[in-house]
Amino acid sequence: FYWTRVFLSDYLPGVSRVLWLDHDVVVKADIRPLYEMHMEHIVAGAAELVLPHLARPMTFRDHIKECPFASKFAKGFMDAPTFNTGVLLVDLDRWRKEESTQSVIRWASLLDGCFLDQLALNFAFQQGWDHIS
Repeated sequence: FYWTRVFLSDYLPGVSRVLWLDHDVVVKADIRPLYEMHMEHIVAGAAELVLPHLARPMTFRDHIKECPFASKFAKGFMDAPTFNTGVLLVDLDRWRKEESTQSVIRWASLLDGCFLDQLALNFAFQQGWDHIS
């Protein structure tokens, strides 16, 4: 189920935009404004917060504590925030045009699957993603 979001452009041909919600997300309000938000980048995600106190956004450095071999790929952006892949808004037209599926797969391979698709997606889009607040 984790990798499904990486292949949404294949599963949903002809669809321009998709909002991915993990199975444990509780929706308590109209999500139309989120779906229709202006996007600068291919993906929009919510900053992942560090547990247990949720006091600051999680960074690549936090992930790399669990995957130290990945540090060689994060030089220059170790302290950049990462996004949680449980809520993602994806511009599928741009995803397809920029061959993002292949990019995520390459990162997953380089990262040896550490954190499943979560870290691969963050590496693939570390140069830019829209923040959902």
